[in-house]
Order: sequence, then structure tokens, then C-alpha cells
Amino acid sequence: GVMTIFDSVFVDDFQSLIDSHQATLVISRMDVNKNTIFESILHIIKESTNSTTSVWILSDNAQSVLYILEQFKNSEIEYPVSAFGVELRSLFVNSKRLTVNLRNTCEVSTVLSIIRTHHERIVLPESDPVTWPQQKEGHFLRGTKPVIYLVGESKMTAWIDILTRELWELKGTNSCLKGSDIAVLCAFKDLTLKTTLESILKRFNTPDYQITFLAPFLSMSAEWPAVITLFDFASFAIPSSFSFLYTAISRARMYSTVIVFNYTPNTCQYFDKCLEELRRRSDVCRIVELC
Repeated sequence: GVMTIFDSVFVDDFQSLIDSHQATLVISRMDVNKNTIFESILHIIKESTNSTTSVWILSDNAQSVLYILEQFKNSEIEYPVSAFGVELRSLFVNSKRLTVNLRNTCEVSTVLSIIRTHHERIVLPESDPVTWPQQKEGHFLRGTKPVIYLVGESKMTAWIDILTRELWELKGTNSCLKGSDIAVLCAFKDLTLKTTLESILKRFNTPDYQITFLAPFLSMSAEWPAVITLFDFASFAIPSSFSFLYTAISRARMYSTVIVFNYTPNTCQYFDKCLEELRRRSDVCRIVELC
């Protein structure tokens, strides 16, 4: 393979490549296992005894949007599974567990640990349980508490006011942040919401002050001092909800605000239990309910 010309190969956020590969398979219903990166990595791993190339792969299934859905065993559910993904994961026999979070402040890191724990507890019908490396709570650096807004359907437009207020606070005259220090990560399917969001950002963006605007799954390996996350609770299955939230919040080094709109309580036991624990942890986060 082409990668064997290198002494070492490091692949970060490999779960996002598998998700992309899986999504293509779902959409096209065709065998799309041919891929230079995939084939090269598989070749190196399978021929490791005869190869001088070392391969390090960082793949966190907790940040995978599709991983839990792939575990369905119910034949009535039509969900084609990537043969590559299955084969690759079967070869992870010498995987390492990374348990210390050094990117985020104590408060953000603890919130992520709680979300990760509850995400792992999701058990879908006819699926195998999952086991992920645990993430230790906290960090020696302290910062601001993440704020999670729960906005109900009856107050749908409230997210606009919250987002506008947050952006003004981050851009305030006494702020040391540049536009490139701020990201707005969005997970929703309604394109009219995207248009509304873009119009809000235009009020703040200038040629010298550009706020990043991305979907969470496009922000892998990126990080910003401040991140605002917009999440449409009604648009996604619960496993994907946990993945989106974990990925988006983990992009924030210090400042994290999450706006969950179209939120309906008591619709998912896993999400409700996660929120219950976060409410009890007022030392590390704040939940504002507008339902």
C-alpha cells in the first residue's frame, strides 16, 4: 500500500471516516468498500509482522453518529453495514485506553464525562451492549460553567434571542476574543433554520472578524476557546443526539453554551437521566429550562 513508504502513520478521528463511509453505503446501497486510506491501513495491520510501518489509529465510537445504529441485529431493520468497518474494528486487539482529558477545563471535561457515561448506557432492541474507554472527570484548570438551555416547541424562537445575546457577550468591547476564537456548531435538518442562523451571524461577521459556522461532525480535531452549540432535539435519534452533543461540547476549551430547541421532556429515559445528573452537578454546569 501507499502508506508503507512511511515509518509511522497516525490517523485521528477515524470514526468520522467510518461514519462517512457508512453513510455513503446507506444512501447508495452499493458496495463502496474500495478506498485508498482504508485499504492501506488494513494492509499494514494485516501484514504487521512483515512491515516496518507503525500505525496509530484514534477512533472514538462515542463520537460516531452511526456506531450504535450499526449494532442492530433485527432483520426487520434495513441498515446495511460497512464490511470495512466490521473488519477494521475486529482488528483492534491492542487498542489503548485514553482516560485523561487535557483539552477542556474542569467544568467542560466533567460535563463530557457525564454525557459519555449515559451515552454508553443506551441499549437498543436487538443490539449488543457497547463498552467505551471511560473518561476521567475534571481537569486542573478551572473555567466558566457550561450552560445548557432547554427550549420547548412553544418557545421555538427563543433560541434566536439566546444566540444573539451570547454572541454579543463574546464580542463585547472588553472581550479579548477574535472571531476565529468562536465557533457556532449546529445540528438540525430544517434548512430555514440554517438561513435564519446565517442572517444572525452576518450581523457580527466582518472581514476581520469571522465566526466559524459548522456542523459538529465537520469539526473533528478542531477546537476553539468558545463554542455555542445549536441542537434540534426533534430532528435526530437519541444515539445520534448524544454523539452530536459530546462532539460539539468537546470542541470548547473554556466556554460552552448549548441551546437545545424543540425539546420535549420525558421522551427518552436515557436523555432524561443524563439531564437529571447534570442538574445535580450545579458545581460544573447550569441548566436553564424554557419549556
